[in-house]
Order: sequence, then C-alpha cells, then structure tokens
Amino acid sequence: MKKVSLTLCIFFCSLAVPVLAQDTLPPEFNATQQEIYNQLQTKTDTFFMQSRESDTTPRWVQMRNIDIHWRSQDYGDRVYQFLEDYGLSYNITKPTDTLKISKQTQDDLGMTHVTMQQYQQGVSVYGGQLQFHFRPTSDISSIHSTILSNTSAVNSKPALSPQQALQFGYAAIRRELDLTDAVLSAADFHTTAP
Repeated sequence: MKKVSLTLCIFFCSLAVPVLAQDTLPPEFNATQQEIYNQLQTKTDTFFMQSRESDTTPRWVQMRNIDIHWRSQDYGDRVYQFLEDYGLSYNITKPTDTLKISKQTQDDLGMTHVTMQQYQQGVSVYGGQLQFHFRPTSDISSIHSTILSNTSAVNSKPALSPQQALQFGYAAIRRELDLTDAVLSAADFHTTAP
C-alpha cells in the first residue's frame, strides 16, 4: 500500500511541477519584452514576474542580487537608470517624460521605497504608479506597478469648460444623493414650552 501511495505521489508531483513552473512564465510578450525578461533572468540570482491578465505589463517583479553597475548612489537616479535599460517591458520609452518621482521613504528595516507617478501629456494618470523597493544593500528587492499601458491614445485636453464640468458634477451628486430642489423651512426655536 505504501508503494502505491508513493508512486501516486511521485506521479502527481511530476504533473504539478511543470504546471507550477508555467505560472511564473510571462504571458505572450512581444519580442522586445521577451528579450528584456530573459536579460533580467540572467542578471539576477532570483527573478519572478507576474503580469496583468489584460496585457503584458508587469504588475509585480521580485529579484535578488541584480547585476547592474549603478551610475549614481541616488535612488531616484537608479530608478530612471533601470527604466532606461528595461522600461520597454512596461511599454515605457521615455521614462523622464512619463514618470515623475512623487515620494521616497526609508522604513525601519532600512529599505528605501521610491514611488513614481505616471503622467500623460503633462496630466497625472489616476492610479498610475510604479513603486521600487530597494534593500539596505541598495539592491532592488521588488517593483510594483499599477501604471496603465497604451495611454498615448488618450487625449488629455479638456473637452468641457470649467462651468460645464461643475454642472455635470452637481448633476451627478444630485443623482447619487437623490436630491430634489431644496425647500426652505422655518421654525421658531425661541418659543417657550407651555
């Protein structure tokens, strides 16, 4: 009986390992993204990437001991250097035009966190952030992305006047709160009880 259980365990493990390995493989990358993915795999001791299902933009990247010759000790410069070399994996061609550093902090463990805000034609993209996490050894630990890809087709010029925007906002609030026209009520609070 033990021999059968061991055989079944080995059989199922042999089926599961390739399936588990497939989970870490990228979705259908274009040739440039596949090349960058391969480069990063060879430049780190450990590399894991998870992409969004809707597109191939990396959502979460973890790495250990990446082999990069940093040109600067400044973390902001390091983020831009990384994006210049590997930004095409995020569909970023001009990192200094589309991403601006919005915050840099260091936690109690000595890790430095650099948050970048995405911009399109000078307008901040709501929710579009790229966060780099550096170990105390100055090595990149992970990258978390909520940036939106393919924003170049979005027109950032307003189609409404400020007055029209206010009218639409007031109308939306009224619909949301189910407001009707206001009614003025008067009460005499200065009367004394009998």
